[in-house]
Amino acid sequence: MREKSNQKARSDSDFAEEFYEQYKGLMYRLALHLTDNKHNSEDLVQETLSLLLNKLDILRALEPPQIEAYIVRTMRNIRINERRRSEIIPMVSIEELKTSLQEEDVLCKKNSDGMLTHLEVVLLMEKLSPEDRLLLNGCYLQGLSAEELAKQLGCNPNSIRMKLTRARKHAFHLLKGK
Repeated sequence: MREKSNQKARSDSDFAEEFYEQYKGLMYRLALHLTDNKHNSEDLVQETLSLLLNKLDILRALEPPQIEAYIVRTMRNIRINERRRSEIIPMVSIEELKTSLQEEDVLCKKNSDGMLTHLEVVLLMEKLSPEDRLLLNGCYLQGLSAEELAKQLGCNPNSIRMKLTRARKHAFHLLKGK
């Protein structure tokens, strides 16, 4: 059993290496076309590879033209999602969050009224996934409704509400776990 597992791992590694060598030109050309500079294109290729290498079983079953189409669709979808996140709902950087929290003394008095301190909010935001941070940022820091978030992200409002609920639960668990 262990030997079979080692063979699969070795063959996965070999397949992944062959896959990269065969399709790296396509990925880099497409990434340069989709992005504005070389560094962003390299990041896009890296993210695409990361996703594709988790789907080796699917890729093995495809013919070369299908693999090329799969790569193109994956890379375009990653780029579209990046644009949605960065252009529609601007993320608040940790430094901006620190500054805004220092200016607004609302979240500063944990001991007296149970609210979070500046540092706790900043640390919590750093621990959240980018999607959770995006949703909570849009909802609480920018004051967008679930419907507005859904419209901007191209999703169903019910889906956004569910994702917000999960993000709040995750943040709550992170706070309880300290």
